[in-house]
Amino acid sequence: MVVADVAFEDGHVGTISSNGRVIPKGCQIDYRIIRSKGLQSLLAKWLVVNTGEEAYAAGCPRGEFEDSNLAGGGRHESTAYAGRHYVQCLLIKGGCCIARSKEFFIVVQ
Repeated sequence: MVVADVAFEDGHVGTISSNGRVIPKGCQIDYRIIRSKGLQSLLAKWLVVNTGEEAYAAGCPRGEFEDSNLAGGGRHESTAYAGRHYVQCLLIKGGCCIARSKEFFIVVQ
């Protein structure tokens, strides 16, 4: 399961749920994967997808797999483009995906 903590430009930090409240551009998001003890040691990879006209116009729709960039296998991202975007975490063992989260959607205005 993926959870997300958002740091807003005014310094307020809050946890959001998938398809939860609309957030503005300029926020910082830390995605974390909650996993059982048996999956703790597995490599986490993140599928990060931007949608919407702004992301496409900027040449940044993404869609590739990204390495974790936070302790514990999490992923830090920022909100730069309006649209409905998502991340998905995949747990890798021996080069094979053995578990994956549901897509976690955010809506950026």
